[in-house]
Amino acid sequence: METIAKTERDAEQTTFSPKSPSPKSPSDMIDAPRYWNPGNALARVEGDETLLRELIQLFLEDYPRTLQDLRTAIAEGDVRSLERHAHTIKGSAANFEAAPVVTAGLELETSGFRKDLTYVAPQMENLEAALAQLRGELEAFLTR
Repeated sequence: METIAKTERDAEQTTFSPKSPSPKSPSDMIDAPRYWNPGNALARVEGDETLLRELIQLFLEDYPRTLQDLRTAIAEGDVRSLERHAHTIKGSAANFEAAPVVTAGLELETSGFRKDLTYVAPQMENLEAALAQLRGELEAFLTR
C-alpha cells in the first residue's frame, strides 16, 4: 500500500514541459497502429529494432502457410490440427502484442480444444480480417 501511495505522489510531482519534445517511440513513427503495439514489441526484443524487423518479416512470410493449414484443418474437421495451427498464429502474433489476432486465434484454438466447430466460420472471418489489418500495419512499419 505504501508503494502505491509513493508512486501516486511521484506521479503528482512529475511535471511535463510543453516545450520539451517527447521522445520518439516506434508508435510515433507510423500512423497510430491499432492492431499491434510497436513500443511493447520493441521492448520484447530489448530495443533491437533490427531483430524486431526480422521477426516481422518472418511472421509475414510464415503466417499465410499456417492460415492455409488452419483452413484445411477446418475443412477436414480435424480439431487437433485446428487447435495447433490457431495456437501457432496466436503465439506468433503475441510477439507483436497484436491483440485482435491473438483474441481471434484464441477463439479458434478454444473451439479446437472443445472439439466444437459450430462457430469456426465466423471465428475464421475474424482472424482473417485481423490478420489483414495487422499485415498492413507491419508492412508500413517495415517501409518507414
